[in-house]
Amino acid sequence: MHEQNWASKYNLTVALTTDEEIGPYSGLCYFADAGLLRGDYCLCMDGDNEGIAIATNGVMNWEIKVQGKSCHSSIPFMGVNAIEAAKIVMHELESLKEMVERRESKAPCSPHMTDISGQEHIKPVFNVTMINAGVKENIIPPSCTLRGDRRYIPEEDVETVLKEFEAAVETIKTKRGIDLELFCKPGYPPMFTEQNNEWVIKVQDAVSDAFGVAKTLIGVQGGLDVAYAVQKTKQPVCAFGVGSFMDSNAHGADENVRIQDLKDYVRFLVGLLT
Repeated sequence: MHEQNWASKYNLTVALTTDEEIGPYSGLCYFADAGLLRGDYCLCMDGDNEGIAIATNGVMNWEIKVQGKSCHSSIPFMGVNAIEAAKIVMHELESLKEMVERRESKAPCSPHMTDISGQEHIKPVFNVTMINAGVKENIIPPSCTLRGDRRYIPEEDVETVLKEFEAAVETIKTKRGIDLELFCKPGYPPMFTEQNNEWVIKVQDAVSDAFGVAKTLIGVQGGLDVAYAVQKTKQPVCAFGVGSFMDSNAHGADENVRIQDLKDYVRFLVGLLT
């Protein structure tokens, strides 16, 4: 824009932060609380280019510590194997997972995700993603820690999500007689902007012009720190990024974006701003 002597029709503030994945309180959250994100609109450049995201899930990280009793592995009846107890806990949590994942938001998925999964709207998710236990092969493990996340849709309230999880864990403790503790750490909240908002329409028009194909308004099942920021600033926000979420292998090996997508993204920004 500078080289072509093109002026922006907006007075821009650009916030470049790198710690969203660390969370739950990123640099962008700090900027919002410090009053540095003033403006009429907010464009989040995180995410993918399969659609303009107007909705995201919130995230709550959790940890369950299952207690056992160590002893020599040759006489396991003298102890309590925490790993085996944790297996029971994971099995019991399946009913909570099934109940949670039957719900859905009014926010649609991207067409690509619908084609692959058959899912038409974003859904809440319950995951067990980490397990840590054991001292040595010949020692019955005295404890086992399970960790995971609970993704919740914009229509869900974090306090209700927490109470539901706590009730499920209390039932497991009572039903199975397992010694365990639950710890929850809320992360970024969900995000939702009305699809008929003028800013959303402007972004959608600029995206469609630059990419040469109509891009729909979608929800995504991941979370973004911008959701916290706009709760503070009350700005209308939508998210549109560079890569394809399904093809770029986000958070996986060889994460990538196409050069053509990057070029189209530059065209989108220039078209939106000028």
